[in-house]
Amino acid sequence: MVPSIALHLSALGYGVRFKAGDLMNSDRVLTRLIAGWSFDAGFQGIVYSSSHDVSLDCVAVFEGTEVTPVGDPTPLNANSDDVRAVSNAFRLLIPDFPT
Repeated sequence: MVPSIALHLSALGYGVRFKAGDLMNSDRVLTRLIAGWSFDAGFQGIVYSSSHDVSLDCVAVFEGTEVTPVGDPTPLNANSDDVRAVSNAFRLLIPDFPT
């Protein structure tokens, strides 16, 4: 049986009323604890809010997880609306590359 994560949170100094905002800090010990607990509990990965923009979700897929492709791979096009939207959102410079 996987021990309750609450015991570990208490040991790290988090109160009984754990809030989502507690996850939005830079406490790497906390985030690694949660990821490790999730892996040990048999989860295939986790979804969490980006610390850079809470309106965006990030996905961590754990090692050993079987991923099934859907459709054929499509090469990136530097001029596509999606690539431009991501580059603008994160202020990334996209070099010219063959399309």
